[in-house]
Amino acid sequence: EVRKWRDAEPSCFDWSPFFKYVVEELEGQQQPTAAADRERLLRSRVDSIIPCDILQEDPLMTISGGDGSRPTRTSPEPFDVVSCNLTLVVTSKTHDQCKTNLKKLLGLLKPNGFYIGAEPLELSWWSEWWSSGNTVQATAKITADGLHDIMRSSGLEILGSDCVDIPEERRFVASDTKGYMFTVARKV
Repeated sequence: EVRKWRDAEPSCFDWSPFFKYVVEELEGQQQPTAAADRERLLRSRVDSIIPCDILQEDPLMTISGGDGSRPTRTSPEPFDVVSCNLTLVVTSKTHDQCKTNLKKLLGLLKPNGFYIGAEPLELSWWSEWWSSGNTVQATAKITADGLHDIMRSSGLEILGSDCVDIPEERRFVASDTKGYMFTVARKV
């Protein structure tokens, strides 16, 4: 989906509300084209999109080859930026597992590299209705303070963090999340 967005394919997900929120609400820019300009700028600066499986010991290991059995690493070098959105908490059944998964991601970052994340808050279950017939998965119910503690103790300096509460009447039926936390941090 991110590749479709980068390539500006007509069928890509519309991320413009997120850009509008960051540019107008968080940064206070009110020029009519500021959000669209920022989206175009980011699109032009995305060099590569590399698949990552946070549940693997080495998140960049993938199965390749004609027989599907030879693991290879998709990238040998650390990155300037790692972005993890709606994955870290969802894949973690405990706080410790969340910290372990975050440390795997931070292992992909260069020193002083940036972590950008968006995670659900106080999520205790979510539904895999889109892929497996509405099975329910349990997760660690982590608050914003809990995520901040996990990030700091894993080696991140939080540069900015914003939480958005979701009123009960607007919550998505596939989870019980109370809101989302958006974070920018640097590996120390």
